[in-house]
Amino acid sequence: MKLYQLIRSTPWPDIKKAMLRIFKKDSYLESHMCVFAQLLEMSPSRSKGMRINISITKETGVDVYGKDGTLVKEMEDFKYFDKKYQHEHGNDEQSFAIEFRPWSQWLAMDIDPSCYENKRTNAEIVACCLYEMSFMGYTDAEVQTCGKRLLKRVNKAMKDIKSGKAKTYTMDEVKEKLHQRIKDENQKRLRK
Repeated sequence: MKLYQLIRSTPWPDIKKAMLRIFKKDSYLESHMCVFAQLLEMSPSRSKGMRINISITKETGVDVYGKDGTLVKEMEDFKYFDKKYQHEHGNDEQSFAIEFRPWSQWLAMDIDPSCYENKRTNAEIVACCLYEMSFMGYTDAEVQTCGKRLLKRVNKAMKDIKSGKAKTYTMDEVKEKLHQRIKDENQKRLRK
């Protein structure tokens, strides 16, 4: 089933109850209701094979992500992982962030069968999707603008790194700097 089918077949009061159950307190219910209304008026674009997946755990909370059949070992950065990780996860399906995707693409995405295997109701699935797709804004235009600004910053940082203008650190250097900062802050607290 596609997201637009779920949205059109699930009443707002059911979604609202699911949001309150999953997110405990949602201060933005009215904004989410407006997003829901916008989605009802939109048409889905052509699907590119991305499926919506939802994971809800006590440790990480709600995670909404996409999968399209790509395996972890097919990713460009796979070669940088250690051999143990490569062996254990190489044949896993890669997860993708989808929060900056246009809402018309979200509507065209299939709901992964695992959502139903995990006993998610239609209202819970829609609630989680509404929350994720509106995380950066309450209109598609706001989300797209936010995504473009972020991409612009990333591209500038990559350009600065390649040109040598930006200072880069190894992970060990980052850990050492963080360890030293925490140590300094703890010492300041003890002096007070």
